[in-house]
Amino acid sequence: MESQLPKGMEGTIDRIAELEGLGQARPTEIEEDTGKPPEFITSPSDQSLTENSLAHFECRLTPINDPSMRVEWFHNGKVLSAGSRIKTINDFGFVILEVGGVYVRDAGLYMCKVSFSYYD
Repeated sequence: MESQLPKGMEGTIDRIAELEGLGQARPTEIEEDTGKPPEFITSPSDQSLTENSLAHFECRLTPINDPSMRVEWFHNGKVLSAGSRIKTINDFGFVILEVGGVYVRDAGLYMCKVSFSYYD
């Protein structure tokens, strides 16, 4: 018996496998640490949220395997620290910030800053 995916889900399994590294090999220029500074491939998008909803900011960067890379998120110029409402993820080139149960005070400018140490 052959199962069929719901309409609009075609390619979803392939995309998940690709993201998990189970599909086709990723381009080597992304995987290798070339000593170049981190570079954003995508940027977080603006959001209009209602109170008590989840804010989700996501971007991609390279290289994905640089152990010297440091990722920091800022809200209105102040460093954000992970906590009960704030979750940060930096894995496989994806950099994510989630703020749960947003309040009016959470409105403002969110920024992601990436730095690294270059060793000769």
